Amino acid sequence: MLRKNMTEQEKVLWNILRNNRFYGLKFRRQVPIGNYVADFVCEIHNVIIELD
Repeated sequence: MLRKNMTEQEKVLWNILRNNRFYGLKFRRQVPIGNYVADFVCEIHNVIIELD
């Protein structure tokens, strides 16, 4: 399920990942994958980051 509000930890990580700030890699957040929604995804390198 997509969420509007990020946790504080997700906000910190998203600030690092967004706008290609992390080694020039493009990350997206809240990406549906089948019946699941991944927190952060870099599709070009097949990287999924889940933050609990």
